[in-house]
Formats: sequence, structure tokens, C-alpha cells
Amino acid sequence: MGSTPLSISAVIICRNEVRSIRACISALKGCVDEIVVVDSGSTDGTLDIIRSMGIEPMFHGFEGYGNQKQYAVSLAKNLWVLSVDADEIVSKELGNELLSLSSEPDVSAFRIPRRFRFLGRTFLHGHGAKDAPTRLFRTDRCRYDNAGVHESVIVEGEIGVLRGEMLHESYIDLAQYFEKFNRYTTLASEDLARSGRTRSVVITGMTIPFYFIKHYVLWGHYRNGIHGFVWSILSSFYPFVKVAKGWALRKQ
Repeated sequence: MGSTPLSISAVIICRNEVRSIRACISALKGCVDEIVVVDSGSTDGTLDIIRSMGIEPMFHGFEGYGNQKQYAVSLAKNLWVLSVDADEIVSKELGNELLSLSSEPDVSAFRIPRRFRFLGRTFLHGHGAKDAPTRLFRTDRCRYDNAGVHESVIVEGEIGVLRGEMLHESYIDLAQYFEKFNRYTTLASEDLARSGRTRSVVITGMTIPFYFIKHYVLWGHYRNGIHGFVWSILSSFYPFVKVAKGWALRKQ
């Protein structure tokens, strides 16, 4: 690394994240210079928690994950931004790494290893158990795309990889899972409709068992025990619900 320490702004978007937001913000304190929170209409006590931690959240109407995150980035005062989801927790190792990180002229962004958790269990095996999304980046060389869901950072320049991990506390309970499932499938169906692409509801429904086999057997989630079995069944319905919602939109 170079000799100039990075000043980093952490940005978080949220809506009704009362289960997760305290742990998310607590892990960031002390390892970044600024924490920006953009809320899109929480009604469950999330805002009270954020304010109790000394942060005044900004309101911005939700317009898709990519655009919402880019709006949060635009509020950051520092050149370097760490984008963290409300259900993610920065590990102590990652926090220490952020504090010691210095500027490199050719590096525009960093990928950060991330561990997936489902109903209290950290998945050690299978597709998606560990990934490394681009989350730390320079705002003058990088920006989010405008995807409604499954957004990504467009990077101009080299991308490095950090050693410390984030913990992705994706679904604390099944109630939270179905809340997110409904939201994500709706956004994905809207993206599908806007693209003009169509898929057969019947054929997609008939492939549900094959999606289960892919998740549970081919992608190795059987190695995550009963949690992996439940995750594989639930995940196998995602494509069908997305396509069915798209079909319903076209029929309106």
C-alpha cells in the first residue's frame, strides 16, 4: 500500500431493518470516518435506532437498489466509499484493515469477502456461501448501475481484494426471508417486464424440481445440513415467482 491513509465514508440504504441495523452500524463505528444512512420509509423502529446511535438518516424514495445506493454514495463527503447493506456486519479483521488501508494510484476499488448466514447458521459450503462483491471504491471512478435488484458497481480501473470479511446476516428468521423474497421477486419481475423479455410461466413452474436439484445437489448445499435443505427448497421457487409476477404485470 501507499503512504496516504484513506478517509472512508460508509453508506447504508435501509427500510424496516430493525432486526439488523444496530449491529451493522456498531461494527462500522471506529473504522470509518463517516456513516451515511438513507432510509426509504421505515415504520418499524429502524429510524429510532439509527438516531439513538448519533446518526440522522436521510429520506429518499426508493427507486431501485442501484439508483438508491448511488444516491447514498452522492451524499458521502469522502472520495472513498464503503457500501454496506443493512444486514451486513464488518468483522474486526476487516475494520482493522480499513484503518490501515492506504491509497494506490491505479486501484479504483476493492472486493470484500463475504460470508452468507441463513437462520443463524453460517454456510461453509455450496454456491453463494462466500462471495466477494465490490464494496469499497473511489467515487470519481466508480458508480452503481441502475439495476432494480442485483445491482453492481461499474469500475474504471483496477480492482483489489481485501483479506477481512463481512458477515452477511441475510435472513434472521423466515418472516424476514419472505418479506425480502416478496420484495426481490417484485423488483426482478419489473426489470424483466422493462426489458421486454418473456418467459413461460408453465415451463418455469415445471422446472422447480430441477432448480432444487441444482441448489441442493449440484451446488452442494446438502453439506450445510437441514439449513441447506430449507434454503434449497425456498430458492427453487424464486425463478417461478419472478416470472409469474411478470406475467401478472403484463395481464393488467
